[in-house]
Amino acid sequence: MKKWTNRLAQGIRVTLLVATGFIGFYLACLGQGSSNPAILIVWLFIFLSLIVHEMGHVVGARIYGMTVWQVNISGLEFHSLRRGVRVRLSRIKHRNVGGYVQAFPMFGRPMRPQMIGLTLGGPMGNFVVAVLCAACGWLLFPRAAAFFLLSFAALNLGSAVVNLIPYQGSLPSDGLALLRLLRGFDENATELAQLRLISRSIAGQTADQLPEYEVATLEQQPSPIPLVALWYRLKADQNRGDWASADSRREQFEALEQALVPAQKSVLFEMLAILRTELAFSRAMLTGDSAELGKDPLPAQVAWASPWLQLRCQALAALLRGDKARCAELLEASRRKAENSIDRALWSSEALMRKYITTAIDTPQFGQERLHDFA
Repeated sequence: MKKWTNRLAQGIRVTLLVATGFIGFYLACLGQGSSNPAILIVWLFIFLSLIVHEMGHVVGARIYGMTVWQVNISGLEFHSLRRGVRVRLSRIKHRNVGGYVQAFPMFGRPMRPQMIGLTLGGPMGNFVVAVLCAACGWLLFPRAAAFFLLSFAALNLGSAVVNLIPYQGSLPSDGLALLRLLRGFDENATELAQLRLISRSIAGQTADQLPEYEVATLEQQPSPIPLVALWYRLKADQNRGDWASADSRREQFEALEQALVPAQKSVLFEMLAILRTELAFSRAMLTGDSAELGKDPLPAQVAWASPWLQLRCQALAALLRGDKARCAELLEASRRKAENSIDRALWSSEALMRKYITTAIDTPQFGQERLHDFA
């Protein structure tokens, strides 16, 4: 968007937010009979309308078969699992963004209708709730409950309209995203290569099964996207059990990491930590030396997001210490964590990693005996 149109859109959004906030507050005052408690009620209604909005995105995504990866509401991240969800405080703050939903299209289906469903879901959720609350308020009028329902209806209607105004902030508004989708959407566009690869992964295609041209497309994009390509290359090496090739990617990783600016390093903190850990795992599998595994422990927040990785590395370290029983115990724990992920490719990839480790258990040259050879 042009700078002046974006500023105009921002002004309209702020005006509408103030107007709907005032209307909601006025109606709450009529229901409460005083202004002080009404302020708290309106803040609660605003927060609830935000939840309605994000859940609308979730419903819109699920109706079209998308996989909802995570939902962020006011800095709380809800990560989807096969069984249940996990919650944590978000590390990444988006200015002037109350929440967002991260969802990926179903592989094999056109992406455009799915993305439209995801985008429209939020405003439609607010609009539906606004209509229902307004209807109930009308039926209950002039009881006090009617004014609260009308207040909540006004705030939801305002949220729907404000979000449909095209505006580019730290994230594009629903209106701007919808406008781009309606103007044209090239599913084969270069900038969508990562989205296509993630969709394939969720559908069950492991890194060594992904189309070469898609991974190569990532390598041609500006930093930091080549890091994503490196991750796919590294995982493909691991899946094939080619530990020498996996270990050889260390120099490329270090070069790509050095090219990042501080802000990028902060945003990509988890990804960088995972890549370092996978490289350490690959070197340990290649050499039988566990020194790399313990040199740079996985940060707590990264271990939280990828618990199977830490358990798998601990299992390998236990094997290299000669503790086969502990190794088997940790591998089983890693399996349970991995198979609770909604990423189907992860199930297969981690099964291969466990197979390589269990095969090494029965190899006399692997473990303490092999470790002595590298001492």
